[in-house]
Amino acid sequence: MDVKEKSIFNSTISIIMAILAWGAITYHMVATQILFISSIEHQIVHLAFVITLIALSSALTIKKKSSKWFWMAIVILGLISTGYIMYFYDHLEEVIGFPDNVDVVMGSLLVILVIICTWKSWGMTFPIITIACLLYFFLGHLLPQPFFHPKFDFAMVVGYLSISFRGIFGPFLAFMANFGFLLVFFGALLELMGANQFFLEMGKLGGKVTYAGPAHTAVVGSSLVGMASGSAIGNVIITGSFTIPTMKKSGYSAEAAGAIESVASTGSQIMPPIMGSSVFLMAGFLGKPYAEIMIAGIIPALLYYFGVGSGVELWARKNRIDPPKEKVDYKIIYARCLSFVVPLGFLTTLLIMHKSAGMASFWAIILVLFFGFIQTSTRPSLQALSSGIVKGVIGAAKISIVIAAVAMIAQTFISTGLGTKVAYAVQYLSGDNLYIMLLMTMVFSIILGCGMPTMAAYALMAILVAPSLVNAGISMFQAHFFCFYFAILAAVTPPVALASLAAASIAEADYYKTGVLAFKFAFSGFIIPYFVVFNPSILMQLEGSLSPILSISSAFLAVLFFTIGIAGYLLYQIGFISRTLIFINAFLFCGYVITIKPALFYIGIILSLFSISWQIWKKKTEKDSVSGKLLTN
Repeated sequence: MDVKEKSIFNSTISIIMAILAWGAITYHMVATQILFISSIEHQIVHLAFVITLIALSSALTIKKKSSKWFWMAIVILGLISTGYIMYFYDHLEEVIGFPDNVDVVMGSLLVILVIICTWKSWGMTFPIITIACLLYFFLGHLLPQPFFHPKFDFAMVVGYLSISFRGIFGPFLAFMANFGFLLVFFGALLELMGANQFFLEMGKLGGKVTYAGPAHTAVVGSSLVGMASGSAIGNVIITGSFTIPTMKKSGYSAEAAGAIESVASTGSQIMPPIMGSSVFLMAGFLGKPYAEIMIAGIIPALLYYFGVGSGVELWARKNRIDPPKEKVDYKIIYARCLSFVVPLGFLTTLLIMHKSAGMASFWAIILVLFFGFIQTSTRPSLQALSSGIVKGVIGAAKISIVIAAVAMIAQTFISTGLGTKVAYAVQYLSGDNLYIMLLMTMVFSIILGCGMPTMAAYALMAILVAPSLVNAGISMFQAHFFCFYFAILAAVTPPVALASLAAASIAEADYYKTGVLAFKFAFSGFIIPYFVVFNPSILMQLEGSLSPILSISSAFLAVLFFTIGIAGYLLYQIGFISRTLIFINAFLFCGYVITIKPALFYIGIILSLFSISWQIWKKKTEKDSVSGKLLTN
């Protein structure tokens, strides 16, 4: 393919992709308002868009001529397989369990296409796991106990995975088809309309009232931008290019600047109302409304950023960094406030009112477009709008395809009974000790999160380990949140710490030192999942009046005192004895959150007052001593 042919090919594909992207958004928007096909048929159409868009995007970006035609073949095969299933939908419903040969071929083709598109979108790790699960489905009857399962014939396996409307087609893909696709697109639309600049200015505004200055700009700005991007590494790249150089100019070391940005960006995935892409999977696993998960995530997100913000402030004070406050561009805030605050506020309000997530997404997108276009400062050109829509739709398609793969893995574990066996294995290895089981889950989640996207790591933990936590007496809601949070925290957990790696690259810092410092800043966040498991109040499941108030207060105090203890600083650099008392304080408040024993809370309050009073008295004594020496001289 010469240069001219390649140019014509790419131009044609770009035009087709733009038309399909507009078509996909229009279809999904209309589908939230008008029910003209069944839920399964809706998923089939959704998957047809997803495979076609991913394949066209791959054909556009790849250089080899043969590879380009390979992806064009994927487009055609995707349309044939989904078109067949759509056209013969009634027939496939009638022959569930007894498909004919053509049905099996088309179902097999769809399974293969999902794996190929997942590989292209997410790399090799997840497809390898998916293929391993499928091989177990086919060959598990040849294995000894406890891995043995009854034999399934080929047609039955394909039926379970696709044409019997299980596996690929089910609650997971339904969440993406019904509203997840639109919510991801909503986040991309916010970015297109200049949300990053608005959120960064809001971060500067927050940074003006604190000692740490630009570091808190990074914390606030990254948490807000991350609501739209939902990716720790993506958030580091988006906001870090601005915040990291600013922190370095203000006196922060390269390692500190990178660490602060990576920790702030990582928490973006737990920040309501959007909470990144993994939350769609959680909604599918739990069968819960998206709004319920969003509300449950509020206090853990606040606890995380309270700990990070406190740690950054104490670090700045300890290292005597007094940077100039950044000038806030109020024009950007005033000009773009309506474009972002109103749609986000409206989306959150509708979800809290338990309106359907699809309807909430529909109106949020309409509002972003309306307010974005009535102001010249946010109005994109037609070309920019088209490019932004294509980018947003491709991003949503990539999430949909990996969810389809997750659905096949989940079906394998259900149909073969492997999920139950793994759950019992975890219980056996832990000796039925809940605390050991939780520690094992934490370690597994972090290890998986080091090598694959948060969504994939969480999905595997939800399938493999969450059932064992449920068997141990933890509610499914709390068990899944526990796995979810540790899969996210893997991004700042050494030795891999991918978010820290990205931040260190931008900061031109030592990767190892950046990772260790980021881990220290995020350390208090590692206790939050345990609060979630032992105290439903942290997930806004409030029972009684006093207990939830004391539980939430204790959680914040525990995070604060752990942060102080790790920093080794409050009003001055504290010594061993004071630091020990601070950690005792933290453990007392943790104890109350876990056991709900009032004595622990009240002892913690008394000891807190003593610790703080001691700090104030010693600080005053030092000041008086310095003043006395100056007068003597």
